[in-house]
Amino acid sequence: GIKRPLFGGALRVRLPPSYRDVSDVREVPDHQEVWQDFLSSPSPSPSVVGANGASGSYDGRREEGGGGGGGSSDGGGRGRVLVVEILTYQDGVEDDDAGRFFFDDLADANGAAASPLGRK
Repeated sequence: GIKRPLFGGALRVRLPPSYRDVSDVREVPDHQEVWQDFLSSPSPSPSVVGANGASGSYDGRREEGGGGGGGSSDGGGRGRVLVVEILTYQDGVEDDDAGRFFFDDLADANGAAASPLGRK
């Protein structure tokens, strides 16, 4: 894999070379890093939601270094998506409960009927 900087280099992650930075083709909020693998199987076809709530996909066909390859920034994307998001510290949540708290918060924000995250 290739080491990729996240959040201006504050963190690094090793990703396969097929992953592309979605912010090259669409606006991504400052508290998120979004990378998409355009070579993986397209089932299901993930979408990327921009800061303004508009959704679309990144198909990865854009050429490196700018320039307009045949890429589409408004749909047709394929592959897996990695989203890394910085969350706000919650004073009333114990460290051991933080994962469930943020998972439930995300599920609620997306209108999930239930959030089946088991406890050990």
